[in-house]
Amino acid sequence: MVKKHCLSLLIYVSFSFLSFSQLINLPSAHFSGLVNATVAYNDVWSAVNNPGALAQLKQPVLGMSCLNNYFLPQLQHQLGAIALPTKKGTVGIVHQQYGNQNFRLSSSGLAFAMQLNPKFHAGIQINYDQYNQGSFYGRAGFVTAQVGIFAQLSSHTSFGASVSNLGQSTLKSSDKDYLNTTIRVGIQVQVNKALRCFAQAEQEFYKGFDLKGALEYTVHERITFRTGVGFLSEQLGFGVGYQIKQFRFDLSSQYINKLGLAPALSMRYEFKTGAKS
Repeated sequence: MVKKHCLSLLIYVSFSFLSFSQLINLPSAHFSGLVNATVAYNDVWSAVNNPGALAQLKQPVLGMSCLNNYFLPQLQHQLGAIALPTKKGTVGIVHQQYGNQNFRLSSSGLAFAMQLNPKFHAGIQINYDQYNQGSFYGRAGFVTAQVGIFAQLSSHTSFGASVSNLGQSTLKSSDKDYLNTTIRVGIQVQVNKALRCFAQAEQEFYKGFDLKGALEYTVHERITFRTGVGFLSEQLGFGVGYQIKQFRFDLSSQYINKLGLAPALSMRYEFKTGAKS
């Protein structure tokens, strides 16, 4: 009985923590291995942290990911995203859910990104978030917004920035319970064909400031190793990816001090069609 109550308390605390993070903002396995220091990375997973980067994609991409916090089935997170380039811009669709039947958070988002010029892109994403936290907060649904920009500074360096939860939405049960607003600014440097480096500054209004750094090293064009660190949040990430034709499979884990491991697995598929004009 004591164990059951302790587990329920952990779930509630985890959900309360997440509900101040725009509702859910957990990365895919690919980005998890880089401690999500990826605001300057362009991929289908950019729908989570920088919709502006979606405009860089030339082909439709589908991604699915599952993350398990601290090996507890009650704290599982599922993520699905798709990016559809068009003549006017790129449309992104993302859905996330976290928890079980007793405590569940979900978020569905629609993004649109476009090229303002060949080297500068911007995007906006509208999310409909829902939570069910039983007797603690009950049920509610609300709308949040996120904006992002992506710039190709040179052939080897890109810049990204995003702001989530514009307007600081609140939980309907209390005007004082603000959802977290997160500001991210970062760069990506392609050192050579094999090595990429990432640096990111991140400010979460209710969690504080963090500096992150990450590396991605590709071996023989098929296998990629990743690692990253959150210097102030005491967060460590590591992972590996395997590319086979149009598929990429990623396995990673984050280690968060005092909490433990959060392993993740994701799959990405890039459709082969005509290039976006």
